[in-house]
Amino acid sequence: MRHISFCAALGVAALLGSASFAAQSYVSPNLLYSNFPATQVADSGAAADSGIIKCSYASPDACGGCATGCATGCETGCETGCETGCDTGCDTGCGTGCGCGCGYDWRESAESSGFIAGYEFLWLKPHFSSGTNYECWTGTEIRANDMQNQSYQVEGFQTDYNAAPRLWIGYQCCSGFAARLRYWQFDHGLGEYAFEVVPGGCSYYAPGACEGFEADMEGDQLAIRNGLDVDVIDLDFTQDFNWCYTRLTLGGGISYAGLRIDRGLAFMGTDYSQNQVVSAEEYTSRFEGIGPSILAELKRRIGCSGISIVGGVRGTVLFGRERCSANFVQVNYNTEAPPDIYTETFDSSANRCRAIVAASIGVQYDYEVCCGTDVFARLSWEGQYWNGFGTPTTPRGDLGFQGLGISAGLRR
Repeated sequence: MRHISFCAALGVAALLGSASFAAQSYVSPNLLYSNFPATQVADSGAAADSGIIKCSYASPDACGGCATGCATGCETGCETGCETGCDTGCDTGCGTGCGCGCGYDWRESAESSGFIAGYEFLWLKPHFSSGTNYECWTGTEIRANDMQNQSYQVEGFQTDYNAAPRLWIGYQCCSGFAARLRYWQFDHGLGEYAFEVVPGGCSYYAPGACEGFEADMEGDQLAIRNGLDVDVIDLDFTQDFNWCYTRLTLGGGISYAGLRIDRGLAFMGTDYSQNQVVSAEEYTSRFEGIGPSILAELKRRIGCSGISIVGGVRGTVLFGRERCSANFVQVNYNTEAPPDIYTETFDSSANRCRAIVAASIGVQYDYEVCCGTDVFARLSWEGQYWNGFGTPTTPRGDLGFQGLGISAGLRR
């Protein structure tokens, strides 16, 4: 019985000893990414024995690890900016200790502070949820009679891909907190159309804000022009959270958006074979607003390469004012000289609340050009949804953008 008790005591002691040894030799990723101050981690008994040195708020030290390999000879070099000879040693000596397989690249760390800047070339196509750009119909009777032998074809707003540049500049602290200012612009026409009624061909109708334009007699001509101008300014404040090869960025800020939609219509027609009637209309819808934004961005590095999968979402609520105006002019040459000129003007203004939701996903490549400077190139797809911003014929309706983006930037 005494022997059994003695053996049991030895077994318990052996288990406790092995557990203590495992606790000292195994470096937990959770501990490495804790929020303990650097001095607290370095001064703790068991943690100091395991080789843990200064860890930032959410990532290892700037040269790639918090294990024993950096404790001697390389620690000073890592803190001062990856001096020559220390960078390779730290990467190879600390990779396994950080629990990241092949080492934690210094570019994934927010250990050092610096400026951030970039430029993005977006190739976007606008989309409208509703609205009629023009109609064409065939038949022997004019559109107003609505005869059954007529066939109609309704055409929406056909748009193309156009350049929409975006640029940003900011500053990121060593804690991972950053402030960033962005500017984005889309300023392009949405298509120009010119139609003429020919024998046996189509007749045309284009809706306007004040009047509808009909070209239904031989020789009548109808011209349509649409345009869209958008400007967005974002002031963002973000915080990075790193876990091994994954970085999550959360933030918010304040955004300004200004949008303008233009539509021009011109009609030239014949009346009683000799006289001419000319009419034109200019319609403009504007919105300017400011409001809060929230954002989330995710970056996941693929293995030990400099390639990462990136993506993000952003939501903005805008509070502002909407203004609509239209000017209609008609000149009738059927009267005695001078011609009879008829004008009509429409204006409206109201406070509105609008929302914007944007999402993107892509592939990014990071590269260190020199010590402390990282550049990147990114290929991405982006989609935007603008709720209630209107169409070229009405202030009601939704607007969207989608397309590809190529961007480049740096962090110094």
